Amino acid sequence: MKSKLLLASGALAIAVVWVAFNRSLHPLNSVNAPTSGISQTQDTLSAPADVPKSTPSPMPSAAAVSRDGPEWKDAKSRVALLNEILISKNDNDPRLDTELRKLSPATKTLLKERYTAIAAEKRNERGTVVFLMGRELETAEDWSFLTQVVTDQPCLSLSDCTKADPVDAHGEEKHLEGADELTRAYPEVMSVASVQRFLENHPKLTPAQASYAREFLEKAQASPIERISSKAKEVAAKYAGSLAP
Repeated sequence: MKSKLLLASGALAIAVVWVAFNRSLHPLNSVNAPTSGISQTQDTLSAPADVPKSTPSPMPSAAAVSRDGPEWKDAKSRVALLNEILISKNDNDPRLDTELRKLSPATKTLLKERYTAIAAEKRNERGTVVFLMGRELETAEDWSFLTQVVTDQPCLSLSDCTKADPVDAHGEEKHLEGADELTRAYPEVMSVASVQRFLENHPKLTPAQASYAREFLEKAQASPIERISSKAKEVAAKYAGSLAP
């Protein structure tokens, strides 16, 4: 019993000396240092009250970093030029041929974003973007964009693409009739015309090109717009030999 008391007294003395030693090393913690457990004491010592933990600065997004280079600066300049032309409504602006050719991947990315941002009812503006993209079909993404265009929901009215005009509301395909039929289908018309021009200029297709063209024409032939489906069938028949797997 006496030996146990001596051991306890000795342990208490060592603990007192240890706490005093730690407080001498960390005087800022001594006022509020907890005494109810070793883990709490270690946590307090590792995070002094008067030294706030630093908050790491947020990393810039990948998009923000990747769009700061010279290529993106040029792309933004070209899209700004396109916006000027669209506002002027001059389809014969020579800059469409002199300054909006040889599109970089960055420019094509911004053009696709611009297409989506243009109101669906602005068929001429959307068709102009399709024209620019369609004359430079080089990658799977380029073909995918045209396929997206030709499979979009048909525009029922230039005032609201989602609603047919009262005069066109009778019959499932009545909305395709009228003087503005071509205008409403202009983006789709330009997509088919682009593929036709590509096939005319590339008599010998690579397997990938043939696959992209076949997929596009298959989608176009299923279009609810009669003008589009019939033209796509005509193009597919004319270039069947080049398109064969």
